Amino acid sequence: MKKNIIIIGTGGHSNSLVDVIENNKNFKILGFLCNKKKSGSTHLGYKILGDDSYLTKYKKKRPLVTFGFSLYKNLNLYEKKFLNLKKKGFSFATIVSPLSYVSRRAVLEEGVVIFHGVIINSNCKIAKGVTINSKSLIEHDVKIDSFSHISTGCTLNGGVKINSKVFIGSNTTIKENVKIVKKKFIKMLSSITKNI
Repeated sequence: MKKNIIIIGTGGHSNSLVDVIENNKNFKILGFLCNKKKSGSTHLGYKILGDDSYLTKYKKKRPLVTFGFSLYKNLNLYEKKFLNLKKKGFSFATIVSPLSYVSRRAVLEEGVVIFHGVIINSNCKIAKGVTINSKSLIEHDVKIDSFSHISTGCTLNGGVKINSKVFIGSNTTIKENVKIVKKKFIKMLSSITKNI
């Protein structure tokens, strides 16, 4: 049976996210929450249910939630919003595009979103709240800590470790066993060959 899900936010990120969810047989989209659009209007064919306060109506059986925004320039705020909803008793959907490949030996935690064309190989650990965008390759033994964002077309080679709340820009390549610990924003088209 499909699980009900509400998408919070109607940013550009939500446009791709809806496509991933619609192609996934595990979820039924109830609608969107948006603080800028009028309740009862629509976005991508789904109803705007209300603003953020709409979630207070759920006392017991709560739908799953996911974010329709990335906040890639402020992943601290992304984390704060995520943890705030967790404190209120909501759970985040872990969403995997059926057009991606995830090894059965990989671990995906709560709230991870895997977009179309992603490959995640054996013994990877993807922590809570991580986004991995379209056509990225995550090789064996990669560890990505919570609330990081891997943008489109990235290659993380074997044994790479990404610290929490790190943004990796589009088409970045990271050499095997490199650790991204201190740097929080990697610009697009970067080639990372040593720990930073």
